[in-house]
Amino acid sequence: DGCATGEARITAAYGLRARYVIHTPGPIFGEHGGEEAALLGSCYREALRVGREHGCASFAFPAISCGVYGYPHRDAARVALQACAEAMKNDDGIERVLFVLFGAPMHEIFREELVRLSD
Repeated sequence: DGCATGEARITAAYGLRARYVIHTPGPIFGEHGGEEAALLGSCYREALRVGREHGCASFAFPAISCGVYGYPHRDAARVALQACAEAMKNDDGIERVLFVLFGAPMHEIFREELVRLSD
């Protein structure tokens, strides 16, 4: 049935080396009346929530909305890391969250934002 921006749905992973795939449509930057950060944070929180409901403890995320949806990379990294850190703080069943990022520049942005978040 699809899902709205910021929501999440889970399916089997079929041939992938994972149990599930969690689908969450990110916001298109500039098309949500200033609510992009809230919607992007919701993508991560909802994906983690849905995964936990199905017994998942380990998660891997791309940089949601950072491709053709045009979300500014540094802002997206900050939102993603804050949402995941908050979820991990509130749910000790989340053992690992990985970010699978395209290229060294995106990796560096996430690393810098993680350092800022840790301060």
